[in-house]
Amino acid sequence: MEFGWAALGAGIGVLFDVVKETAAKNNMFKDALESLMRKLETLKPLIEEVKKLNEQLPDEHGDECGYYESYLKEGAEHVRKCETVGRCNIVKKSHYAHKLQELDRTIQLLILIGYVARNSKKILIFTGITLTVIQEQQGISIGQPHHPHQDIPSSPYNAVPPSPLLPTSQNHDVGQGWIARIREGVGSLLNEVKESNDETSLWWKTPLNKLKATLQILQLLVKDKEILDLLEYKAAYYKFTIDKGVEVVQKCSQVHGLKYLCMKPFYAVMLLRLNKVLEELVQELLDPAIKNTEKKLNSVREEYNKIRARQNHGRYRRQCQSTYQIPIGPDLLRR
Repeated sequence: MEFGWAALGAGIGVLFDVVKETAAKNNMFKDALESLMRKLETLKPLIEEVKKLNEQLPDEHGDECGYYESYLKEGAEHVRKCETVGRCNIVKKSHYAHKLQELDRTIQLLILIGYVARNSKKILIFTGITLTVIQEQQGISIGQPHHPHQDIPSSPYNAVPPSPLLPTSQNHDVGQGWIARIREGVGSLLNEVKESNDETSLWWKTPLNKLKATLQILQLLVKDKEILDLLEYKAAYYKFTIDKGVEVVQKCSQVHGLKYLCMKPFYAVMLLRLNKVLEELVQELLDPAIKNTEKKLNSVREEYNKIRARQNHGRYRRQCQSTYQIPIGPDLLRR
């Protein structure tokens, strides 16, 4: 399951233009808009980079960004509406300030996912090239001709992971029991959200869509993990929250009609709080994942450079021997 970066590019571009234009004219939300613009300046080239990397890897597709596409469009509309908020309208000012903070957090989350994605794809590309070079040196046919001009990616930054799950630090790792329970809980909650989203009224659509998007990212992160880079009490807390979340989502489908009208805002807030906790879990998993992918990428790149240096040295020796008839190695000993 691959996150759909290509589909997000256009939405990011539109949002960036709107934020830039609004920040130049609006002083009331200037700090929030400038913070948002700085994050978008980081995310925009990152997405383009990841899209190019996807072209170098087979079978890359993504269906998990539908919510974020629509959310970015809504975000652009919210930014435009900031221009209409009067200084004395405290309610509207607070409402749109909260919307901008939420948008800022979402962009930050996408940046973290993008870094892990980029590094992981670089690892895949460099590993593939290295294996090709090794197999060529050993005279092994791999089914596809090797093209010298494709030896190395054109950019030093090239990557997104099929799933950002490299081994994590052993300092505070939780064993396989917790990761299996959290993985199972995330799957159960995601299934419950999908079913409830089909059955419930429009009242729940926005919080359930947010929850679904966060759970899909979380599912990518824990899909193949063997250990969890969390303290045990935190793992227990997140597992407890996920289990309670299943109950909350189930109750939402039962709250309908005028009889439960006063309960709807309560459960909407519960869903948003659940989503916030899960976003914190995503952040905790992404931070070490970025460090691990960078470390792994440096190791793979170093190994590739060593192999490429040996290959180039061998080519130079053969060229000297054939062009100038210079005795090298065993030939020199025979003389």
